[in-house]
Amino acid sequence: QWLEWLLILGVVAYLAKQTQTVVLKLVSNLSYAMLFFYLQALFYSVEFYGFPLIKSERVRRIASLILSAALSIALWLFFKSFVSAIQGKV
Repeated sequence: QWLEWLLILGVVAYLAKQTQTVVLKLVSNLSYAMLFFYLQALFYSVEFYGFPLIKSERVRRIASLILSAALSIALWLFFKSFVSAIQGKV
């Protein structure tokens, strides 16, 4: 599903870049934002355990949230560069 989503996003972003249409640019930017929020929700639903030296449940949840955010941002940046690479091949 992710690959399909990225290919569609690549096509929309390519068309927005080529046509300079405001509507396509808006759809492209909204799609990137929705992808980021999807990744954030996906990783936030996973609870990370086993942090060394963390005994408090509250601190563990905060560390889990920070790790989720870092993974979301890293994967979003990777996907964004992947879509840019797809655009260069079209």
